[in-house]
Amino acid sequence: MEKNYSSIGVYDKCNNLVSYVEFKDEDQRLKCYYSVAGNVLSRKYVNEYENEPSEMVSSIIQYDDNIMLYPIHVHGETAMRTIQSGMSFTSFSSPAISSRVDVYTDKELENPEVQSFSVKSDLIDEWLNKV
Repeated sequence: MEKNYSSIGVYDKCNNLVSYVEFKDEDQRLKCYYSVAGNVLSRKYVNEYENEPSEMVSSIIQYDDNIMLYPIHVHGETAMRTIQSGMSFTSFSSPAISSRVDVYTDKELENPEVQSFSVKSDLIDEWLNKV
């Protein structure tokens, strides 16, 4: 089975990959989208299953430090890793996550569902102290 994809990458002035989008060539439907703004990653990607409907996963992930994208190419597929901005490309250690929200949608769901999220406890404490 041959898979064909077209992609676009955008780099900032420091040559950090900050946006990446990939489309399926046969119908130009979105396969994945990643965008970095400082320490926040916005991403969308499609999970496809055999004999089941596909689902779109939308995430907003906030990291402790500024990040950039690092593409890994394996057998014609591209996987995106987040690494700390300015780090050596030989380091694949994942930066610490401050907060995260994942929303899953599929053709059968009329409304998207938040199925997972996380928030650091110190952020909760900070907001409770403001109340």
